Amino acid sequence: MKLFSISSGSKGNCLFIKANKTSILVDAGVSYSLIEKGLLNNGENIFNVSAVLITHEHSDHTKGLAVLVKKCPQIKIYAHYSVCEILKRTMPIIESNLVEILSPVFYVEDFLVSAFKVPHDSRVCLNYSIFEEDKKFSIITDCGTVVPRIVEEIKDSNLIFIESNHNIDMLKANKDYSSNLKARILSEHGHLSNNAAANIISKIMVDNPKCRFVLCHLSSNNNTYELAIKEVSSIVKEQIGILPELEVAKELVKSDIFEI
Repeated sequence: MKLFSISSGSKGNCLFIKANKTSILVDAGVSYSLIEKGLLNNGENIFNVSAVLITHEHSDHTKGLAVLVKKCPQIKIYAHYSVCEILKRTMPIIESNLVEILSPVFYVEDFLVSAFKVPHDSRVCLNYSIFEEDKKFSIITDCGTVVPRIVEEIKDSNLIFIESNHNIDMLKANKDYSSNLKARILSEHGHLSNNAAANIISKIMVDNPKCRFVLCHLSSNNNTYELAIKEVSSIVKEQIGILPELEVAKELVKSDIFEI
């Protein structure tokens, strides 16, 4: 299995995953041209993409869908049934491409997918674990808090994309953010902080020290790539005595290719 981020952040999210002859995306929250360019730069063809797994209905995860389906009518859009209802109203062009996720475990060609709910201020937010033979990838994003059942879902992954949205002090000190917006981000239905990401990574690495992590959905206003890696690494080292293997998925910038 190989994967790379095309973009990760509030300006748009899109992740590419491939194994054997199956190519899929998680979210399509950036323009068609950026998706196409991101794939071409890594030797991939957008017309080989067979599906998009949607986490939730917010525009930074869905705004590229209409043009994507128009240009690539072979693509199926998988989403929770209540999110499908929203997408039908807001993007009627994609209605015939929508596939309602009615079971938490399903196949998309060569991939076995496990979908699980996470707390976020959307209609429903699904995160995913994706299996190919004995390999497992998981993504945790747009998640206000990680409860034990979520840790249980992802603990045996080979690679995890995990939200590390903000530094708490930077967010609290940000004069451009209203108190209501700050409260939303910090709530149990908001976004994971660097501290929260580190706590989850520590729990996973106790039993799975070889797991690799990519920090994602970083705020461009309340975090930096360098600070996120430094803060998460420091907390994990202090908690379990191990330095995690960390990389960052950047906003509107294609990441390195990760293989598992």
